[in-house]
Amino acid sequence: MSYEIKWEKKGVLVRFSGFFDYATKIKASNEIYKAQHSNKLSYIILDTTDISETFFTTMELSGIATHDQIASLRLPRIRMAMFAQDQELHHLCEQYCAQHQCRLTGWHYLVSDSMENIREWTFSH
Repeated sequence: MSYEIKWEKKGVLVRFSGFFDYATKIKASNEIYKAQHSNKLSYIILDTTDISETFFTTMELSGIATHDQIASLRLPRIRMAMFAQDQELHHLCEQYCAQHQCRLTGWHYLVSDSMENIREWTFSH
């Protein structure tokens, strides 16, 4: 498995590693969204630190955004934070946010290269 899910009191931390692609992101998301206690989530943190290679087409990024938009119908208030120190991954995360935010969900987004900033942001609301 190229991801690890760690459930926290009010949210979840997902650490991706190795090769990261559409199938990996969808599988991890489905595992979170289908969990019994997912309706109590207030934040999701995606940690990209250990990703060594990525591959996403424009259509796949749009598909991920659509997948999360559907999840937002059941989970209307989520703070989605993406920890990305690598410049390419940072850009990829920003592209995802742009795709998803234009769909007018109640989710809020942050892409940062500082886990401290992410933790502060996720716990501030």
